[in-house]
Amino acid sequence: MLQGKHAKHALHIYTATSLTTLPDDLPVPLDDGAAAHLEGMRLPALTLPRTDGGTTDLAALRGLHVIYVYPMTGRPDSPLPDGWDAIPGARGCTPQSCAFRDHHAELAALGAGVFGLSSQSGHYQQEAAARLLLPFPLLSDDGLQLKAALRLPTFTAAGLELYRRLTLITDDARILKVFYPVFPPDRNAADVLAWLKEHTMKTRDTALALAACAATALAADAAPRMLTPCPDSPNCVSTQSDSAAKMAPIPFSGDAAAAQARLKQVILAQPRATITREEPGFIAAEFRSRIFRFVDAAEFAIDAGASVIHYRSGARTGYSDFGVNRSRMEALAKDFADAK
Repeated sequence: MLQGKHAKHALHIYTATSLTTLPDDLPVPLDDGAAAHLEGMRLPALTLPRTDGGTTDLAALRGLHVIYVYPMTGRPDSPLPDGWDAIPGARGCTPQSCAFRDHHAELAALGAGVFGLSSQSGHYQQEAAARLLLPFPLLSDDGLQLKAALRLPTFTAAGLELYRRLTLITDDARILKVFYPVFPPDRNAADVLAWLKEHTMKTRDTALALAACAATALAADAAPRMLTPCPDSPNCVSTQSDSAAKMAPIPFSGDAAAAQARLKQVILAQPRATITREEPGFIAAEFRSRIFRFVDAAEFAIDAGASVIHYRSGARTGYSDFGVNRSRMEALAKDFADAK
């Protein structure tokens, strides 16, 4: 701890304003290969506390997620460790978090959730999340458990072992992309957004190419695909039902293959959604509840002749779903219409 005039000087340097900006002469971190093994690995079954009061099991993450791992955020009322700016890659946690805050809506529009992760305590992180107005939670790994599971790189400063800065993009808890080293930190969110846009476009083009190669499956004169019938219990909805479970199909205009690509994007943008099977004219998906992890199974069939999407969505367990599947399909239909 700095004392006397040195403490005053340090507190003057690291004001709230200076924490959000980066000096021009920061040393550039070099790629030492410490993260080269990560792409393709699965996140471990590791449950970490969040700044919003909940917990997250990394292995249970579904869909796209961005996890930016950082050393430590500074506070306006506390000096950073001695020589902090001289450590390559150390400075910039606050600007990085603010950049992810500013790009959060764009990342969410691509179906990506965001987490920040450091070895700081949950109490320390809660102060940072509130002060920086972060719209996403920070994860506390004060035991460096993720380091042990994935062999993540760390460094030591002021007697503390801290994570080296890196960012993971995951899909269903599998690491798709690693940003390491990250420099400058305040540009990381924009780099992640650019990569996700390119990845999403490639995924869409692949889906369109697959549909084009099997155009006969989406022919206008093809008979509508029959979906799994709903049971008698009130835990299922279907556009092909003739009972209380019946719902209206989703209309679309234009090419059926393009409609399927748009539908897939809308499905993956739903909370805790995964695609379990896809073929031209058909998508199967699963949706998991937030707390109890109940699974709802859904099927979507493209009716090219009628220019509508039929669907069936039902709970795998329980007698009643309390209207969850109906509400989800109504929201999904609205999102599909808004995505034009």
